[in-house]
Amino acid sequence: MNKNTLSPPLLSPVLSPSHSPRRAAGALLLAALVLVSATGCGAARNALDNPGHTLVDGLRGGDSAAAPGEGDGSGDGTWGDDSSGGSADNGSAEGDIDSSELTADDGYPVYGERFGLSDDVPAVTNLDPTLLDALRRAASAARADNGTEITLTAGWRSERYQRYLFQQAVHRYGSVQEASRWVMPGTTSKHLAGQAADVATVDAMEWLTSSGARFGLCQVYSNENWHFELTAHKGVCPPLLTDSSGS
Repeated sequence: MNKNTLSPPLLSPVLSPSHSPRRAAGALLLAALVLVSATGCGAARNALDNPGHTLVDGLRGGDSAAAPGEGDGSGDGTWGDDSSGGSADNGSAEGDIDSSELTADDGYPVYGERFGLSDDVPAVTNLDPTLLDALRRAASAARADNGTEITLTAGWRSERYQRYLFQQAVHRYGSVQEASRWVMPGTTSKHLAGQAADVATVDAMEWLTSSGARFGLCQVYSNENWHFELTAHKGVCPPLLTDSSGS
């Protein structure tokens, strides 16, 4: 069975003669509770598998209960990098960058919320070649292992895009200090050098967490299980940092 899908029980309105009205009502109530529980579990897993795992999703009205950020410049919501709606993305403050100024040439997800590792877009093609090669080799292994697909919500970014994300984080969290826990300023993020990638789904994050080190790929921040860099040494990842603020 696909673990992302829970099949609701079949409810039959036909009662056998041996069932009393009280037992029948109890059975229907139990079945209804099972159906509600299954639906809820499916919805929760569905949310996790649409990581908006980046900051733009949260800034534009993503799932505020999910991971809120993008440490070194990436993610929120249920970890995805860009959804729609919300009021933070309005470029209202003087000097702010409006999202309408951003294009695919900035690494902005103009064509969708996820990037495939073979997509001919700057977010992918401008990644450091060593990192991109490691991601592709890991993706092949994950697919062969259990069918897990590795896609990204963020890869390379322009400084302008990174500054946009940081300014929106300041708007959202209310201070530079708090914003820095989730997004690095426009001149310091590893995304600018193409040396970081944010993974799109929980399945891919879990697979990379357990198996990515043999490809050199490690989660870097404890508050961002979607953010991976080439930090493994001899197949071992270094201890996690608390967040991207350096605190």
